[in-house]
Amino acid sequence: MKLLLDEYHQVKVKRLEYLIDFYVQFEHIRPFQDGNGRVGRLLFFKECLNHSIVPFVI
Repeated sequence: MKLLLDEYHQVKVKRLEYLIDFYVQFEHIRPFQDGNGRVGRLLFFKECLNHSIVPFVI
């Protein structure tokens, strides 16, 4: 998880493809016992809005 977040913070321009890849990696790691899907979708939605990308529901 630390490596994923370190890489995320190094990327300056985050495009939709990158955010999707981050979401998939986050879901693969499954850092929580429960709620990983909800947290992952919330993070994806939030980051889309932060980077002026129209979010969509996964």
